[in-house]
Parts: sequence; structure tokens; C-alpha cells
Amino acid sequence: MKKWIVIIGVGVVILVVAIMLYNTPERQGQREARKISATMESLAEKAALAMIEIDIKQVGLLIHIYAEDHNGQFPNSLRELYPKYIESEELQRIEKEMNYYGAGLNKSAPLDTIICQSQPLRTGKHYILYAGGWVEKILSGPPPPMPGLE
Repeated sequence: MKKWIVIIGVGVVILVVAIMLYNTPERQGQREARKISATMESLAEKAALAMIEIDIKQVGLLIHIYAEDHNGQFPNSLRELYPKYIESEELQRIEKEMNYYGAGLNKSAPLDTIICQSQPLRTGKHYILYAGGWVEKILSGPPPPMPGLE
């Protein structure tokens, strides 16, 4: 009987030591760090999406203002918006994050024609600007086919 009590006692002690070794403050810190890292990545992506949304809406507005000043014609490239409609630094940033397809189009183009599209983020999220002036947020998946390449 005493032999069993000793064996059970030793087993309990081993179990307690194993739990203590596994739940060290260092390991708990690592788990917390992973949670914080995932949260920070999520926040960074949300911030990036917000900036891209602001930029693509600005581009849409500028394209339509440009068209008003140029007999309804959209610019052949985003560079035509500089210097009257956009500053150099903004243009450089926007050109890196957007693909423009409005060359040769005008305000009478079908409203659902894609004229600009943001580069997709790591998760595939991106924005599309239509000739009608509205912006659509695509949550996942590949970007739609480029105009003229279907």
C-alpha cells in the first residue's frame, strides 16, 4: 500500500514539475507576443486599406475634375494630373499602389467600366474605381481581369 502511495506521489510531483516547466513566464510571454504580433498585423492591414481607399477615392475625384476641364476626356495616365491636380509626392505614391486603365476613355464610358484598381494587399484585398465614380472594396481573391485583356 505504501508503495502505491509513493508511486502516485512521485507521479504527481513529476506532473506538477512538468506543468511548471511548460508554463514558464518566458513561454507565456511568447504566447502573448504572438497574439500582439497578429493584432498589429491586422491593424497594419486595416490602416493600409484605409489609406488605399482614401487614395483611390481622391484619384476618382481628380479624374472627374480633369475630365470637366478637358471636354469630358479622362487623362491618358495619372501623370497628366500633375502639377495642376496633384502634388509630385502624392502622385509617386499613388502610381505605386494603383493601376490606371482610363486612357482613351471619357465621361460617356459605361459607368461600370474599371478605370483604376489598387494593388492587392498580401491577403488579396483591394479596391476598384469605376468610371461612374464609385469605389468597390474586394475582400479576397484575385483582381478582376484587366480591361482589354479578357
